[in-house]
Amino acid sequence: VTSIYETVYRIKFTEMRTNNILKRKCYDWVLEIVALLGLSCILSTLFFYGGFSNDEQIPIHFNSYGEVDGWGKPYYLLFFVVIGIIIYIALGFTEKKYRHFNYPFKLPLGNVDIFYRLGVRLIRHLKALVMLFLGYLNVSMLLVIFGKTQQLNMVGGIIFLLLVFGVLIFFTYKMFVVRNQFIS
Repeated sequence: VTSIYETVYRIKFTEMRTNNILKRKCYDWVLEIVALLGLSCILSTLFFYGGFSNDEQIPIHFNSYGEVDGWGKPYYLLFFVVIGIIIYIALGFTEKKYRHFNYPFKLPLGNVDIFYRLGVRLIRHLKALVMLFLGYLNVSMLLVIFGKTQQLNMVGGIIFLLLVFGVLIFFTYKMFVVRNQFIS
């Protein structure tokens, strides 16, 4: 049987740990600013949306070479905005649920805070990359719509994929290294 004091202490200790894990350092703020920059590029569509008539056709899909292969009504631009906002909010909530992440192995009970911190940092990196990429796609699509370029630059997509896989591999490797330090 636990006393009321032990229960209150356990709750306060858990809150302190949670605040410490989620506390943003300078680097985390830089990642958040990058994510907000991407979100602002996505939201820039709203400034241009009013300039289109409903009868106008705009490019909405591009093939693997970056050439336009799909046309649609201007309201399709709003899907990009909605998807960008949903992803930003969802990844913001996800980083707060670090105990439910799918870690690559069973976490050692004594040192879970290190793995939780790495998991949160991983989500913050992915959030910044995804938002920046969606912003890049949005600006590129607006440039095609306004005739500043004829096709999307697919090099950006390749760089994005390499960065995402690089971040995933780096943090997975880092977790295994930390785990092996505690095992030996």
